[in-house]
Amino acid sequence: MKKSYLVLHTAVLLAGFTGVFGKLITLNQIPLVWFRVLLSTIILFIVLKLFKIERLKSTKDAFKIH
Repeated sequence: MKKSYLVLHTAVLLAGFTGVFGKLITLNQIPLVWFRVLLSTIILFIVLKLFKIERLKSTKDAFKIH
């Protein structure tokens, strides 16, 4: 359960922090949004691999509360 909270907090942090990158980058809106999404995806993938968190086996697992 603690790993889930850590992943959730990491995702929220990434979603909020990508706005800072948006101020530093001089791109139009559409390429900027895709760059932010790509950056967050890469970092979240690294965090998931770093903490060895497995992917969900089914969609039902995403809605289970333990």
